[in-house]
Amino acid sequence: MDTATKKAGRRPGQNKTKAKIIVAAEALFTKEGFDHTTIRSIAKHAEVDPALVMHYFGSKQELFIEAMAPSQQMPRKIAQELTRGDPETMGFRLATLFVCMLEARSTGHVVVNVLKAAVRIPGAAALLKTILVRPILKAFKESTFDHAELRATLAQSQLVGIVLTRYIIKIEPLASLPSNELIECIAPTLQRYLTGNLNGNRKEIL
Repeated sequence: MDTATKKAGRRPGQNKTKAKIIVAAEALFTKEGFDHTTIRSIAKHAEVDPALVMHYFGSKQELFIEAMAPSQQMPRKIAQELTRGDPETMGFRLATLFVCMLEARSTGHVVVNVLKAAVRIPGAAALLKTILVRPILKAFKESTFDHAELRATLAQSQLVGIVLTRYIIKIEPLASLPSNELIECIAPTLQRYLTGNLNGNRKEIL
């Protein structure tokens, strides 16, 4: 094989190299956060040249989005939990699943790190919507409930608030509240957002 043919071919092992970088990035972003993780530290952890990291991903922001992108299991599990069972227990089921995901070491860091970065990285904000809003919207496609998008975003606001106050700012007593008690506290609010009357007593308030 001549030199020209070698140059034209796909670089051997490039998919493996890219995968190594993603694994290293996820580990460091999870441990150090977005701000304290550098391209150089990721490259060192992956045992590659920093130029390769930039070659594959272009920027730290783009690498963060790819490294933090959840497997399809997370949004799929949320959608499945909402579409099966009694609609009257939808809030409790969503609260239970979400809190369990946050408490699990394998999934909790995804939502926490994405939320931390969402203010500064547009792609992270879109990723947060993929994790929380889209699966809820999917659950409403075959339902008779009105205002599906409003309901999904209201539910997201409750869940994001829990992540912020319990897992990021760690405000007491919420931060140390047992998981089962937290679920009992937020389930009724989620239930109202998902299936209840959204108008409430708005006329009387006005």
